[in-house]
Amino acid sequence: MKLHYLTDDEGRQVAVVIPIEQWEAILEQLTDDEVPLTEEDYQAIREGKEEIERGEVISLQELKTKHGL
Repeated sequence: MKLHYLTDDEGRQVAVVIPIEQWEAILEQLTDDEVPLTEEDYQAIREGKEEIERGEVISLQELKTKHGL
């Protein structure tokens, strides 16, 4: 799995970026028994998928630039 870690000014990891295909595979493997998801979690997932479908995505380089990394 190819992960990209984003860090803050002090070098602490604050976020991780993974390819969408890998994220979807992770979601498929999870069950409510393993990791209980709230309705807010499901809503965030739905909103994220909708953003992707609308093309509202940015490259890793754009994300790094936006956060000064």
